[in-house]
Amino acid sequence: MKLKDFDAQQIRERIEAYAHAMQESLDTELASGQRTKLSLGTTLTSAYVIGLEAIISHVGDSRAYLLSDGVLKQQTEDQTLARKLMKFGHSE
Repeated sequence: MKLKDFDAQQIRERIEAYAHAMQESLDTELASGQRTKLSLGTTLTSAYVIGLEAIISHVGDSRAYLLSDGVLKQQTEDQTLARKLMKFGHSE
């Protein structure tokens, strides 16, 4: 089975809808006082696999890896301030 552009667009829309629903839920909890910003940590890494193809969705400081022939290859980068600073040449 080959993933077509139309299929990929549908999957992307579903992932975006799910992320928006999570954000709305967090916003509601923050507004109601059930949570504070200090109690939140955000990270999501998922893969939607169809046959030999995969669509990776990634937010936060978790990473996705591909294991092939016993070797792990990093597929995504952290989306954190620390990672951005390192990427632009700032040391730890």
